[in-house]
Amino acid sequence: MSTSTSLDTGTIHLGGLGSGLDTEGIITGLVAASSERLKAAQTQESNLKAAVSTLSQVGQNLATLQTAVAALSTVDGASGLAASSNGTAMTATVGAGALAGSFEMTVSSLASQQRTYSAKFGPATTALGQTGSLSMGAGTSSPVTINVVATDSLNSIVTKINAAGIRVSASVFQDGTSTRLLLRGLDTGTVNRLSITETGTSLDLNGDGTNPNGGKTVAASDAVVTVDGFTVTRSTNQITDAINGVTLNVSSKTDSPVTLTIGPDASNLQAKLQTVVSAFNTCISSVHFAAGYGTITASNQVLAGDSALRAVTDRLGSTMASSASSGTFRMLAQVGISLTRDGTMTLDATKLQDALTKDPTGVASLLVDRMTTLKASLTSLTASTTGPLASRSKTLNDQAKRLDDWTVTEQDRLDNYATSLRKQFSAMDAAYAANQALISQLSKIGSST
Repeated sequence: MSTSTSLDTGTIHLGGLGSGLDTEGIITGLVAASSERLKAAQTQESNLKAAVSTLSQVGQNLATLQTAVAALSTVDGASGLAASSNGTAMTATVGAGALAGSFEMTVSSLASQQRTYSAKFGPATTALGQTGSLSMGAGTSSPVTINVVATDSLNSIVTKINAAGIRVSASVFQDGTSTRLLLRGLDTGTVNRLSITETGTSLDLNGDGTNPNGGKTVAASDAVVTVDGFTVTRSTNQITDAINGVTLNVSSKTDSPVTLTIGPDASNLQAKLQTVVSAFNTCISSVHFAAGYGTITASNQVLAGDSALRAVTDRLGSTMASSASSGTFRMLAQVGISLTRDGTMTLDATKLQDALTKDPTGVASLLVDRMTTLKASLTSLTASTTGPLASRSKTLNDQAKRLDDWTVTEQDRLDNYATSLRKQFSAMDAAYAANQALISQLSKIGSST
């Protein structure tokens, strides 16, 4: 007698009770012999899903490259110039149109918002007992009227002002013994000064500060910077239109002139380019590993020599090898970026420095041209529905789905086959047992005669 347990139902089958044969072992062997196609289909389905996962990883690598490329696809990002100064009163950033040179500067005033303090009062939550209105505006905007009633406290007036939609921030100022209403303009510069008119109230919002218990105003001011002897006045501390292509950020007054220098900066540009090169090479290497290249065997035979992956490397390579239509430099190799025989890139820092020394604007122009083109290629390659990777992934997913549907049907067939075999062997065992009983009975009859 032999026993076995059915893996699909957990039912214990007792095979060969009559014949003594291991019928369950025979059934398992017969079903296994009929399962080769199912096993092959399951393996293929697993390989297809793994291929889709690999394509997804290649897509992620392309997205990383796209981010790195975007940092160099504008003139500001690809500029080979940088600004530096011998003081801390200002910083500067370089963008499109900047030229190498130096400037002598002094800062005599910073841009600030108007700040207006009311007369002093008791606790901020205590009703003031004042009735009237405040007409308030900022810059050239139309004044807004804020009504004040006797039950209003400083806190409730603050709430009303902040809800009025004016470019003014209201708060309560506490000096330790008393409280005041503080109004602060949200924008700097004299053009954005506040206009305040009180009617019926006595908050003293236009006080001159001579009365220690009264109101006080600190006027808005402009940034005043002297550049090579010329006075530049602006309403903000960020000055974008004084020096072409240069944004000045003023932070403090100066006691003596500061020299601002605009010159080549290879280190910053080199770091951005190295990020692009590294991301580019990761893309190429991931495709080679997936599809096979030279002596590299494809990691998944489903993707061996895959056309979608070849489209990725072909597009990346052709884009980086093509030339710009104009400019001092036409090819990336002229500024130190070269393609190797296996399709990866290298960066020659010395060659990049030489190109920047010769013509930093020309380097920026070339990089913007090539990176913009590469960015467009990457957008096409990674398109969620029309890109080659997306199209190939859909095809593989469809194939995997069909195999999955087939394997379910095939497993049902094998389960039914096993059930049929068990019924047949059970009938055989029953017949065999009956025959054995009959033979035994006949033997007893024969021996008794």
